[in-house]
Amino acid sequence: MKRTLLFLLLTMTLLGFGCSKKPVTVENENVSKEINREQILAQAKRDGLIMDESEILAMSDISVLQTTNGKNQTSVAQYIKKDFAGWNSAALADVTGGGSFGLAFSNFEKSSYTLVAKIGNLPEFSEGSHYEGWIVKRGNEMQVMSVGKAIKNEDQFMIVFKSPEDLTAYDFFVLTLEPNETDPAPSSHILEGTFR
Repeated sequence: MKRTLLFLLLTMTLLGFGCSKKPVTVENENVSKEINREQILAQAKRDGLIMDESEILAMSDISVLQTTNGKNQTSVAQYIKKDFAGWNSAALADVTGGGSFGLAFSNFEKSSYTLVAKIGNLPEFSEGSHYEGWIVKRGNEMQVMSVGKAIKNEDQFMIVFKSPEDLTAYDFFVLTLEPNETDPAPSSHILEGTFR
């Protein structure tokens, strides 16, 4: 009888404590519904999360362009639903103040470097233009390498690039809008992000 009474008392106590708490409500009248994108981008530049004007200018100098015997892959199907756990990843910020977004992943394994970028909500571009991905080693001796054109796949754009070289030291990703095929240097920056 004592055990039953003790069990009943313990059960009521546990249930009672869970039910007796008042619901917590959070009210904050200072929360603004508008996002100041310019302020966010300015802070991101100060924090080094995206490039400042001097880095963008340095990146457009063709002397910083590097080459590899890697190739942009036209078949992206196997990477659409791939699990990228354990890969380096970069959240891509729209540096134009627009609503584009993306994620980039990179990995070097079994003598093969792979980069995959998934990008959404990109603005339409004019005929002859294309989106192109770049990986960058930032710093005093900047190095920039193209990872190829973005391929439209249903509701997103993707880039898949493979190389036998370990390119993980290129720890920054940039997506640009390229107006034509004649200038090898990167053009208008759209998205940027650091691999972590």
